[in-house]
Amino acid sequence: MATADDYTAFDSIFGGTWFILLGSTVAFIASAIINNTLNWMIGKSFKKNPDGKLAYAMRTYVSTFIGQFLDNFIFSLIVFVGFAPIFWDGFHWTVLQCSTCALTGALAELVMEVAFSPIGYRITKKWRRESVGAEYLLAIEKEKHL
Repeated sequence: MATADDYTAFDSIFGGTWFILLGSTVAFIASAIINNTLNWMIGKSFKKNPDGKLAYAMRTYVSTFIGQFLDNFIFSLIVFVGFAPIFWDGFHWTVLQCSTCALTGALAELVMEVAFSPIGYRITKKWRRESVGAEYLLAIEKEKHL
């Protein structure tokens, strides 16, 4: 017989997910900042042809690999080293397991980036030719001078 005070089923489904959301959010924000900063910095280093294929490839490949490695590593540290031992009956990973998971995930992301970046490069070249976003960039420049 169920009672209104029995939350066992609810807790078994939702009780352990808050720290996964926390780990995912922290990892996402940190890796997004790192990925975007690296992409921007690498782009700045290509002074001669910042919009060329080599610059595009280096920006996307390097920033994706490092950003995804850190995303996966931070997530696995928070979830599997920090909270899993507490909430999942002692289940945990070592830092080496977290590193291996992060490396494997980053390599998979890099393979996808290499496979799909030629499409992205062609799209950005087309948008540049068609001045897609030019009004937005102009508005940003106007705001800088106000």
